[in-house]
Amino acid sequence: MYVQQIVQKLPQNELQQLLEETPVWQHARQEGLAWPDAVRDEQALRKAISALTPYGAYVLKFQLRYSGGAPLEEEQLLKAGMAAGVMAGIELRAGIRELLACGLLFAVNKIWGERILFVPQDCSSKLIRLFFPLVPEEAEEAGLGSGLQAFGQAALPLGRQLLGAWSELSQAGTELTAKGLLPKKITAKLQQKLKLADEILSRFFQPKGAEEEYPLSAAFVCHTGLRFGLFAKESRRLRWDKAGLTDWLSAAGANKEHELRDWLADELLAASPELYLFAAALNGLPADRWMSERLLLEWLERTVMTDAHPSRALDGLAESVRYWLELMQQCGWLERATASDGSICCRWTLEHQTIASAAEQPGTGVAPQALVQPNGEIIAFPECSYLLRWELAAAAELVEDDYVAVYRLTDRSIQRAVMNGRTAEELQQMLRAASGDAPVHEPLLDWVARTAKQAGLVTMNQAMLLQCEDKQTADDLASNPSIAACLGERLGNVIL
Repeated sequence: MYVQQIVQKLPQNELQQLLEETPVWQHARQEGLAWPDAVRDEQALRKAISALTPYGAYVLKFQLRYSGGAPLEEEQLLKAGMAAGVMAGIELRAGIRELLACGLLFAVNKIWGERILFVPQDCSSKLIRLFFPLVPEEAEEAGLGSGLQAFGQAALPLGRQLLGAWSELSQAGTELTAKGLLPKKITAKLQQKLKLADEILSRFFQPKGAEEEYPLSAAFVCHTGLRFGLFAKESRRLRWDKAGLTDWLSAAGANKEHELRDWLADELLAASPELYLFAAALNGLPADRWMSERLLLEWLERTVMTDAHPSRALDGLAESVRYWLELMQQCGWLERATASDGSICCRWTLEHQTIASAAEQPGTGVAPQALVQPNGEIIAFPECSYLLRWELAAAAELVEDDYVAVYRLTDRSIQRAVMNGRTAEELQQMLRAASGDAPVHEPLLDWVARTAKQAGLVTMNQAMLLQCEDKQTADDLASNPSIAACLGERLGNVIL
């Protein structure tokens, strides 16, 4: 369960108690953080862990190592913990009570009285990095980085891939078939936008319900959109949630892809403890440092081969690690290469990019997010905000989708934008926001205004016809005050 889901279920006074009635969150209180923010802040978590008793710290570390991000029955945790021989049952129970009191652990009661324990899903990976730190030196070999031969196809970061797919869905429409599914022609378009191979994705993602009917990558696009609250499924369509969509696009910021990378591990690997531990720890390594995949696997084996897993075999773990690294590469986050001795190494290519804030408006010192040319061609820079990319996709034709993307305004694209609710003023403002302090060619702005105005001269709207048997019935309905307010123009015995 994610932090936001917990917030929605717990009363406000109970959430407040998690932070105020325990010394564990003293640093967070001093910083003015509420519990939902503190439990997802790595520095606040570091301080909280250091304030735990030895019992609480051991139980939390053991839970993460034993079950990863998955829930675990309390009795199973106690049994495995006592088998490890480090602490007695009474000490383990004391640790559980402490973690429950401060909101680092939660419990759900079963009908027959047993409890299931879980760590909030979106803070598990941060806790793993604190308890099981992987430092770059443990995965680096002498001379690594010279004479490397890169392999695998470069891909856009996953956030950009998903953004392209959701933009395609927005323009193609979200009406569902009688079976409650998106039409095949739409799922085919979504499939083209995502560069994740089914062979790799299927190892970690298994669609459920109606999503099983879609191609795997299209199912993943829908699954992530629903998870992030960008849209909700209704009986006849997927309904866009404007607030949720705006929040996700506006919050892109410098670390959006890093957050997405952590979320992917939380979402896909929570039930695979060893692999989840590996992915979470790997996410904490810096970019641009080559790491030996062999040494990474050796670190994982040393970490998990403890008394927490005395009976767990590591068969197949190396293969799972390799598939995960391939998935990270297809997400556009990882580069892999072969060294001169035939060994394989990898490095993160994610950096703390300066992605423009969606709230930035033209004014003093605002750098352009795109180059708006007089002929209507728009060259979006890598730091272009996700919100602006969304608006560009709605108002222009995508010519080239790469790290530097190219869009082109056309009569047709502007008319499409107007039909989807954009006004001439909004389109002009979008171009000014893209240009930052650089002025936009005035004839281009005039052309956009004229084209938008022409598109708005004629519109088509759906209407319901109310047809009466005779004139008297139509007159009676039209004279009824409670009904008249819902009626439109009258054409004989037919009322619009």
